[in-house]
Amino acid sequence: MLTNHFIDRIKSTLSKLSGQRIQKIGRAANMLWISFGDDIVYINFRGEPVVKSEYALHMQCNWEILDGNKIILEQEDFYVPKDEASYQLFNVEQFGNSKFDKVSIEFNAAIKTNPAYVVNLNVDATGGLELELSNNLIIKVCPDIPSKGESWRFLMPNSDEGHLVVFED
Repeated sequence: MLTNHFIDRIKSTLSKLSGQRIQKIGRAANMLWISFGDDIVYINFRGEPVVKSEYALHMQCNWEILDGNKIILEQEDFYVPKDEASYQLFNVEQFGNSKFDKVSIEFNAAIKTNPAYVVNLNVDATGGLELELSNNLIIKVCPDIPSKGESWRFLMPNSDEGHLVVFED
């Protein structure tokens, strides 16, 4: 369980997402990333300009994206082949092979044509999140209980505030 002070910090920091547009979802290995807000030019550690979104959530814990009560994507979809034909050749590390890859491409196309915005945010005592979007989708982040290490982080690349990291040890 997180302290009330830390839960308040999470709510305060994530309040920046209120009204922000979800830009895109994707993965880096078995980590889900979701970008929000406007595109900004960020100078990386090499001094090179890189275009990123204002905000990002990175999750390496249980998560779901729901349409009502129907799960359209979840963490386990990283490990499910996109179709039966690809089952024997399935390689989770190769983008395009998993159910997540297939559905995320469709998801990103849909939110590009019909933008969705964060309309509500809930945080629980374990660091779990629920982000409600204007298109009636819900993003649920459910840290493992008990978890070891990082569950999720909130990044603000063009800010001096640093990252907000939620973990259990």
